[in-house]
Amino acid sequence: MDYCGFLVILIVLLINILIVNYVRKLEMITCECSNEWKRDYIKIYSLLTIIITSLICLVPLFMHLVNLDYNIQSLMTNKFVTTVSTIYTFFGLINVYALFTYSQKIVLTDCKCSKSWERTFIYYYSMLVMSIYIFLVSLLVIAIIYSGKFRLDKNFIKDLKKTIKNK
Repeated sequence: MDYCGFLVILIVLLINILIVNYVRKLEMITCECSNEWKRDYIKIYSLLTIIITSLICLVPLFMHLVNLDYNIQSLMTNKFVTTVSTIYTFFGLINVYALFTYSQKIVLTDCKCSKSWERTFIYYYSMLVMSIYIFLVSLLVIAIIYSGKFRLDKNFIKDLKKTIKNK
């Protein structure tokens, strides 16, 4: 059994369950300072993540139980699966932004009705996730620059200086 994969899936499920429960709690107590589109978006995205993560766990288990032979490689290269994965990733980037800015807002504006340990957890969790995304994007930019696909040669810098001077 792959304990590392199981642990990652368990953590993803627990964090998203915590987020959904916290947001639903804010809705139930009609916490006005937390009421905005980001709260709904975060809740819906977390619910979808719980469903998708559960399916990722249950489908292979079901296939094994009914003795259906499947190839995980062909499944991962399936056009429908890759399209859904790309769309989910795009909305995931929006979710990271929404979670980060939403948690910042309710903490920094001292939204009294949102105060709880879950708020603190989401606040630091969103900072961690945002930091990881910024780090990965930075690595990607550095890799592109140093791979030769994008070069800052002397002519480029001279042309840039001329353009700036002309304006």
